[in-house]
Amino acid sequence: MSAGFYARGDGWLHRLDTRVKVFLSLCLVVCCAIWGNWIFLAAVLVGIHVAFATDRTPWYAVGRCWAGLGPVLAIIGICLLFGLSDVGDDVAWQVGGWRVTLQALALNGTVLLRIADIVLAVLLTLVTTSDEQWTRGLSALRVPYRIIARWLRALHEIPAVFVNARRSRLMLSARGASLGVTARIRAWVEAWQTQAERNDAVEQAMRTRGVFMDRHGARRTLANPAHMRAADWVTLCLTLLALAGVIVMMAFGW
Repeated sequence: MSAGFYARGDGWLHRLDTRVKVFLSLCLVVCCAIWGNWIFLAAVLVGIHVAFATDRTPWYAVGRCWAGLGPVLAIIGICLLFGLSDVGDDVAWQVGGWRVTLQALALNGTVLLRIADIVLAVLLTLVTTSDEQWTRGLSALRVPYRIIARWLRALHEIPAVFVNARRSRLMLSARGASLGVTARIRAWVEAWQTQAERNDAVEQAMRTRGVFMDRHGARRTLANPAHMRAADWVTLCLTLLALAGVIVMMAFGW
């Protein structure tokens, strides 16, 4: 796996220019954060999965996204149900002094949809963009290579920590140790320490090879720089049209 979250593929979304994908994700994040229309939020959620399906993105990658997102949404939903017990008057069910109203359920569902859309909109780009594509796309935006290298290293870090923590738990289990709360916390601490040591080693190796040397204003050249294809321009135009439509609907209070 490259770039941490990246899942290999050759669909239209994988081939799409990185700049267009970043712009698409930003539009989705901003619109979902501002507009709380549940029909729009549900449509975005379905649209993201349709994009993954038509791109033939490996379903294990999408499942992995939901494996991490699902428990978080469940915890947030339960907390909201207890915190919104006084919202609305149409009681759906009541247990003692705790009640759940239809208004609270609707608000809860809207919040969960919004969170899911925002996270999946970000993953839409992360899952379908490789290290090479990130380098080409960000270089075309005149981002310094120093920042690109650190961004790519950050993308590798979160999945690597999960892998290291799982490896530590397996090692403890193989030794017959109890996997209690203390052992799991220690596994996570060791995972972060291991990743921090690897980051320091990578940083030192990159400096030794002159990656961050002063180039006196000279731009780094790429063997295969990013170019906008016809499909990229079409996707960008469709994104702008959809954004304009959403702005109009928000303006009219739909």
